[in-house]
Amino acid sequence: MNSDKGKNDGGNFKVQVDDINNIDKEFSDLQKLKMMNEGAEMQMNQSGALDSHEMEQEEINNRSIFVGNVDYSTQPEELQSLFSECGLINRVTILVNKNTGHSKGYAYIEFADASSVRTALSLSESFFKKRQIKVCSKRRNIPGFNRPRISAFRGRSMKTILNGRGRLRQPSFRPFYRGRGAYKKIVTNPYERA
Repeated sequence: MNSDKGKNDGGNFKVQVDDINNIDKEFSDLQKLKMMNEGAEMQMNQSGALDSHEMEQEEINNRSIFVGNVDYSTQPEELQSLFSECGLINRVTILVNKNTGHSKGYAYIEFADASSVRTALSLSESFFKKRQIKVCSKRRNIPGFNRPRISAFRGRSMKTILNGRGRLRQPSFRPFYRGRGAYKKIVTNPYERA
């Protein structure tokens, strides 16, 4: 009887170890699922924040205009008084050179509502401080729009292509050897012996 009791105890011990292993496995699977869910939530929150920022920026762009050919001595208050008849203005931005602080000659005006933009567009081609200003709706910057094009010379400068003297370089493939000396014999048939 004593031997039966020992066998049963050992069997129960194996069952308990297997149960613990299964529980550990399930726990690790649950931890992985929890981490995946947290990662997905973070991505959703970040993309949602970006989308809301992009939507807000797009809405601001729809309420803004670009004013070009602005006199360099123009102050934001002067532009605000010119465009005040179009509607309520939130912001006037005259762009300046960051090194010198001088005006670049154009400005952006943000209105309180989008209907003011249509009214402001009618002021295009009008004169302000003896200069004909250009008014158009603000466009969204497209990434890579202002990137330089890939050169046809593929990294080689025009100077090396033109051989430094304005002449095009000779083709590099030659079917026969031609020395680099000062005297060069003109060969009509490269396979003919001299």
